[in-house]
Amino acid sequence: MKRFEHQNRPAANSLSKASDVDPIRQQTRLADDARDLFFSPPAALVITVVLLLLSTWGTRWLEILTDDPRPFTLLFLVPVAFGSAFFGVTGGLLTALASVIIARVFLFPASLHPFLLSNISDDVEMTALIFGTGSVAIVTGRLREVLGKLRKANNDLEDSEQLRQSFSREVLLAVTGGVLHLCTEEEINTRLFGVPDIALTLRVPADATKLRHTIVREAKQRAVILNRLSDLRTAATEAATNAVKHGKGGQASVWFGKDKVSVLIKDNGSGISPAELARATLERGFSTRVSLGMGYYMMIESVDAMSLCTSSHGTTILLTVGELQKSTIEQNIMERYSSI
Repeated sequence: MKRFEHQNRPAANSLSKASDVDPIRQQTRLADDARDLFFSPPAALVITVVLLLLSTWGTRWLEILTDDPRPFTLLFLVPVAFGSAFFGVTGGLLTALASVIIARVFLFPASLHPFLLSNISDDVEMTALIFGTGSVAIVTGRLREVLGKLRKANNDLEDSEQLRQSFSREVLLAVTGGVLHLCTEEEINTRLFGVPDIALTLRVPADATKLRHTIVREAKQRAVILNRLSDLRTAATEAATNAVKHGKGGQASVWFGKDKVSVLIKDNGSGISPAELARATLERGFSTRVSLGMGYYMMIESVDAMSLCTSSHGTTILLTVGELQKSTIEQNIMERYSSI
């Protein structure tokens, strides 16, 4: 039992690492938050105070310029809205309170009574300022809280999707004996080398046949993986046929190396649904509009490595076949975990 637990620990650690949230994604998210906020809290506080002072000065200047004291106190809604957006309801209400105190002291100084002003017009305007700034503070502050919750929910959803994709990648890799790799388009591109030796457009079923004959002919001329031509032919034909019949056509590219051949098939379809991905690639006889019953299973059985990228923009498959004789999926799994 101890030996079993010891041998399985690395695999468990691998799954744990795969399920961790991508640190690059976290850094990008923090940068997006910073761009959304524009200012740090201390800077936002300073700006709020400056806006209060400017609102006071602007109101006084407009009163003098127009000889009419109303309704320029509405300028105080600007700092209140700013304070609420950065500090929530509490910060907005504190800014509103500061606005009311400043207005009472500097804009309505005629009356000595703290609550009763010199005339009804001043009373009405002060009341409107109190309710106006208070309402703006509450509404803007609540909107900030709602947007914060929506951002958190979206971040949690992205993290959950990343964990699901990482888990699916590890499971499919393990179940196929290290053959099937779920990748991004960028990851597949890093596995390509130079200009392809064969480039062919896939539009009709005859193009899949043409690709098969071309690959076999070139492989024989170059004397590459001659003992694996059957596997190469099977995998390339299945991938190309899928692209034509279920992927609205696509492109095929082939690279001949010293001891291996790589075939890239890229279609124009709508991709494989995440809910059907495991069955489409692993289940013998499973068939949907994007999968020929035995297609993916036969590809996995035939190649040494298969990189798969699928999305709503299409499916890209990179097949690699080397010189050594191919083992079955069951043999690969047994060899991979023979020490357990």
